[in-house]
Amino acid sequence: MVAGMNAPAASTAFSRRMLGPNKAVQGNLDPPAPFAPPAGLRRHVDTVLDEAGALPGHVFNLGHGIWPETSPDAVVRLVDYARERTSRSDGAPTEAH
Repeated sequence: MVAGMNAPAASTAFSRRMLGPNKAVQGNLDPPAPFAPPAGLRRHVDTVLDEAGALPGHVFNLGHGIWPETSPDAVVRLVDYARERTSRSDGAPTEAH
């Protein structure tokens, strides 16, 4: 975990329980997450997506925006991995995320 990072995904799981299955939720990745090594960044993305649950209707984003000093390469890794986790091989979105 990157120093200073919160656990916003836990609030996503709480929101899912409170809102029910027919409402979309937004799960935010903390802005320092892209500073983690690639494997750490994948773990952070996994946490947000896993906490969102298997129901459709999850908006994945980088909470509070991107910091100016964030590496563009890290942003590409973040987007590529989030897409990989949330897409089926036929290009259609999965029902899980």
